[in-house]
Amino acid sequence: IKLSQNLFDSKLVYKYYSDFGLHIWKNSFFFISIRSIQKQSPFIKSHFHDDQLSITFKLEDKYIFKDYGSYVYTSFPKIRNLYRSRKIHFPTSYEPNTEKKAFENLDIKSVKCFYSGKKGFSGIYLSRYSIDKIVMELHENKVDILMGSIPRFNEETFSKRDSKLDKFYYSPGYGILEN
Repeated sequence: IKLSQNLFDSKLVYKYYSDFGLHIWKNSFFFISIRSIQKQSPFIKSHFHDDQLSITFKLEDKYIFKDYGSYVYTSFPKIRNLYRSRKIHFPTSYEPNTEKKAFENLDIKSVKCFYSGKKGFSGIYLSRYSIDKIVMELHENKVDILMGSIPRFNEETFSKRDSKLDKFYYSPGYGILEN
């Protein structure tokens, strides 16, 4: 992704919040976050989403990648389950339709992070259903992002995209949906 200005001219800030598992790179025109809980036994609350290695990328005022959020909790448990699932949060991840109770703890494993800092990020996530990888490299005038996923089981079971996913909308807050 090409940048209209030098990324490092505008004081790029990098932070990692280890308790929450969030990496952030930002300056006046650029924002990227990657979710990456790296604790061996993460203390998972039932509110969490299965969003390891998900990325949010905002360039100037336009989102390149954007988390869907979650607009519903107890009133529509199946929809909430979909909005916190792996297939919503990581664009190439594999996961079958699974039934979970509204606030059931998710089986979230830790990310193996190879590098995270001002030059980018590299990590791998071994979920129950797939092996997901992301490498992001920050340059002066561009950002390279390489993402991929390999199914851990029969690929045909997971490769058919659920048509319901094409109808998901971004939720900026509880009870709100927008195209």
